[in-house]
Amino acid sequence: MTWLLTSTGRCMDLRLADPAAITIEDVAHHLALLNRFTGATSRPYSVAEHSVHVMTLMRDEMGIDHPRALLAGLLHDAHEAYIGDLSTPLKAALDAEDPARNWRQVVWRVRAQVQARFGVHAASIGWHRAIRVADLRMLATERRDLMPRSGPDWPALEDIAASHDIWLDDYDDPALDWRHWRDRLIELHAFLQARVEDVEELG
Repeated sequence: MTWLLTSTGRCMDLRLADPAAITIEDVAHHLALLNRFTGATSRPYSVAEHSVHVMTLMRDEMGIDHPRALLAGLLHDAHEAYIGDLSTPLKAALDAEDPARNWRQVVWRVRAQVQARFGVHAASIGWHRAIRVADLRMLATERRDLMPRSGPDWPALEDIAASHDIWLDDYDDPALDWRHWRDRLIELHAFLQARVEDVEELG
């Protein structure tokens, strides 16, 4: 069996990754319940919350105002709604094995179809560097605010500064549970999609 049942009752076959089966409601719901760092954080911290912060950092700290770029940033991990958040150490371990090629092919296929469904494929390529910088800066922020102080330095974070505006302790509030981040991701998607349509209509 290569299909999964989504939160809205759709069937998503990972062999086909049919864009018609992909919805923002499923993406937001799944990501809001998917913890980063395999749960090794001082509080529940989801991929949905991370995604919202990446978009916010791009807009507020990097000065990016292009709505499709911000949409691509918001949805940069949207494919993980269907394949999970594979930890970086596990990715590195898989890279040493030939069977990992099959895993990477699934990731590429699902990511491509998710990007196509939300119209951010070109923006994800064109703004790749900016999205990557924002993603790494949030990783540094998560390391600073949510992870144990002990342990070795992370090579990926060499010369990467944490956010100076986003302090994740500020979001350690029972009211900001997984539903908040699910709804926030959906709201931001709708807002940015409307801005994209406005810009393209004027253009």
